[in-house]
Amino acid sequence: MAYYSQKIISGNRAVIISANEETGPFSCRVWVNVRQGFENADATTVSCKRQTLAGAVKWARGQLGLDTAWAPLTPAQAADAHRREASGFVNVNHD
Repeated sequence: MAYYSQKIISGNRAVIISANEETGPFSCRVWVNVRQGFENADATTVSCKRQTLAGAVKWARGQLGLDTAWAPLTPAQAADAHRREASGFVNVNHD
């Protein structure tokens, strides 16, 4: 049994991916205040479990805003999307 751990850092935030075995499953947790290292960092309640390392890395990059195609919406974007959906707005590209 080999323990696996990977850190993905972006600015003041990070995701730690860990597993008891190199084949998974992989647990992910978002940390904040990591600019000065993990000694003073704070774990958040945002976490997930993925079966593959690729899935864990994809989730982590999305949480950190590194993968813009997957990145979660900001509260303002979510409110705007909800407003548009409620009004029946349909986004059609006429290029």
